[in-house]
Amino acid sequence: MLTAAGFPVPRTVRDLSELYLTWCLAHREEAPDGTRWSMPAALPLPGDLPPMDAELTDRLDSIRWGLRTGPLVDGLIEHLGDDLGEPQEVLTSLDRLATATGRDADDVRIALTESARPVTPRWSVEPTGSD
Repeated sequence: MLTAAGFPVPRTVRDLSELYLTWCLAHREEAPDGTRWSMPAALPLPGDLPPMDAELTDRLDSIRWGLRTGPLVDGLIEHLGDDLGEPQEVLTSLDRLATATGRDADDVRIALTESARPVTPRWSVEPTGSD
């Protein structure tokens, strides 16, 4: 991911520290008794960081969204499959599903929306032309 974002993969502690400086995750100050390193009390805001490539940003957003929605969809599937025995039809409400899955109604809405979206592959395999 670093190379995709235009950064070399750090090979030494010096390389890693330079990367931290670039990303505003560390600060370096020359003092009479040597170099002082510090870390911010809070991580920098996204707007304070150097911009990322649009493709990498989309990829990271997709990963974050999957990490957010995956457990919600899994909980919904578990309820429908394990608790209800995979019914063909469910007449219920968001509030009832929220209670049954231990989530709030907004999370259930996200899980329902996400589970109804068509699956798009994250990569494709090009045909080789050989049989």
